[in-house]
Amino acid sequence: MKRMNQYALIVAGGTGKRMGMEVPKQFVPVAGKPVIMHTIRAFYEYFQDIQIILTIRSHDVSYWKKLCLQYDFRIEHTVVKGGKTRFQSVKNGLLAIQEEGYIAIHDAVRPLVENKLITESFRLAMLHGAAVPVIPVNDTIREITGNFSTIIDRSHLQIVQTPQTFHTSLIREAYRQEYHSSFTDDAAVAEATGLKVHYFPGQINNIKITRREDLLFVDALLRVGEGAEGR
Repeated sequence: MKRMNQYALIVAGGTGKRMGMEVPKQFVPVAGKPVIMHTIRAFYEYFQDIQIILTIRSHDVSYWKKLCLQYDFRIEHTVVKGGKTRFQSVKNGLLAIQEEGYIAIHDAVRPLVENKLITESFRLAMLHGAAVPVIPVNDTIREITGNFSTIIDRSHLQIVQTPQTFHTSLIREAYRQEYHSSFTDDAAVAEATGLKVHYFPGQINNIKITRREDLLFVDALLRVGEGAEGR
């Protein structure tokens, strides 16, 4: 793959409230270090010259710096203060990029992202301008209203993941529009401007940590992976 300017914008604005934790989930230790450090390392191992931008809530910046000292974390990255919404945090991160290239926007709490998914995301973004991984919905889905329920045809449903990767000029332009409540991810922001997004098969275990049980799952898989590398 031709090496153009490549960026990873890692969004870490979670508060941990939904999990009932005092520490935001991106800072919770799994497999020996905070979740977010595993996520950053995944992109660094993909390409050591990738430019990593981290958006963090302003009052978490000093805490993050302490964690970097505590865990001797030395992977180079730029810290940008996030906003009140994910939309604003991504917009702030994009403003830190001066040159054109391709950018992968990724949730800090998806630390299991694999090298091959990152590679494919950049490759397809270079072909299509915008590439987003998805996985099929395998469970039965019901819409429940009061005492009534209706089965929803899952054959057309997909679960959207990150990294969502774009040419920098395209996604920067998309983030110039006004925020709308329907903007739950970067693909939605891009498509609102008429940009066609290429969807491709994602990674089953590339889960977003949302529950305490997810931390146990991620911890176990990371330890297995580290054990395999050590053999």
